[in-house]
Amino acid sequence: MALYEVHLDVEEEYKETIRSIYKFLVILIVFHILCSLSYNGSKPILFGLTRELFNDDFMNLLFIGMISIIAYHFVSEKLLKFI
Repeated sequence: MALYEVHLDVEEEYKETIRSIYKFLVILIVFHILCSLSYNGSKPILFGLTRELFNDDFMNLLFIGMISIIAYHFVSEKLLKFI
């Protein structure tokens, strides 16, 4: 049971699309916040996709991505639900 439930009077495929957009937005916003807090202007965001394998930047990207997905599943799904 969510804190807020939004009842949509549309077909199920549209509800699924709205849920997907909500999920994408929450994950992207949490990801952006965590990236902004972790780098804090000290160095450019490289995301570790170049240079050596599994470098520190890549590991930060991986953990921030996992935390963003976990935040969606454990927090955002409990706050707002589209029915």
